[in-house]
Amino acid sequence: MGLRLANRPLVDNEGYATAIVTRSEFGHGTQTVKASRDDIDVRNYERYELDLAVDGTAGVIPMSVYAGVNLNGDYETQGRGKTAKRVYNRLTAICLGLGIVKPEELEGVVDLALVDRVQADLLKLEGAKVKFRLGKVEGRNLAVPVPDTIRRVD
Repeated sequence: MGLRLANRPLVDNEGYATAIVTRSEFGHGTQTVKASRDDIDVRNYERYELDLAVDGTAGVIPMSVYAGVNLNGDYETQGRGKTAKRVYNRLTAICLGLGIVKPEELEGVVDLALVDRVQADLLKLEGAKVKFRLGKVEGRNLAVPVPDTIRRVD
């Protein structure tokens, strides 16, 4: 065993990392829930999977972003003494950041044609260049993409 070089994501002066989308598809996930010693449930669910090849200091770093499959409008949250802000779910935030959908299109009743168009655009992302900020997951030391900040780079 010898000396190795640490591989950290390269970020620009604004704090954004750059990546190429290597996979964009809808898949299935499983979750094991243990209620007691003898009671174990396995739940299957659908999810959107976005795999990224991030530029690193010593090579490419593979990263993944997972989201649900529900496209929905915003809702407002308001903390103590704070102004209300618009909040979207993870998939909708990714679509807004990539320019696939506009906030006006999500108001009121969402048309099924819009859902079909968004799904087709998401599946065509493979090979696209994107940028995003990195964040931390509580309890882990790894930097992960923040879904709200994913933007397409031309």
